[in-house]
Amino acid sequence: TLDPLAAGGGTFDEKNNGFYIEANGVAQILNQDLRFNAGVRYVNTVQVLTAPLFLANGIQEAETNRTYDAVLPSLNIAYNITDDLIFRMSGARTLTRANPQSMIPGSSFPTASLSPLNTGNPALQPYFSDNVDLGLEWYTGGTGIIAINGFSKDISNFTVASSLQEAFSATGVPTSALTPTQLAEYNGNGMGADVI
Repeated sequence: TLDPLAAGGGTFDEKNNGFYIEANGVAQILNQDLRFNAGVRYVNTVQVLTAPLFLANGIQEAETNRTYDAVLPSLNIAYNITDDLIFRMSGARTLTRANPQSMIPGSSFPTASLSPLNTGNPALQPYFSDNVDLGLEWYTGGTGIIAINGFSKDISNFTVASSLQEAFSATGVPTSALTPTQLAEYNGNGMGADVI
């Protein structure tokens, strides 16, 4: 049984399947070694989210089903410009799933007050990062090394929380679900009580 007004009330079930193909090798360019590692990962994710749904005749459990997949390539290269000077490059696409707590489609009051009201978004997509790293390493002898590195990350679909103000009637939460304190606040503010 779900507590409809408990913070994060609801359930989250996720199944992931995937496979990875990798290739490693060494090539000669200008009589120096070029070492490489390349691969690609395929992932498939199935998610089932359940949460309370407020209806006029009571509270029922709502279920949201989602499926998505992604192809995530990666490449690592190390080239000996000289015996003591190595150039490195790596690139990869990575995936991070949205926080399940933010995806539960139910509503919750984090405090005893009528405001704020938190609600999740089951349509949140995972966010991706396209990453590139470049480096140059000079091995001075013994344990000495001088290195310079740089990187770039291009992130898309990043999840952020937002706030909005609207009439309480637009939230879908019936007054019968309010605590006495919240109901008194609602009645004191009138039918157009705002929620942030």
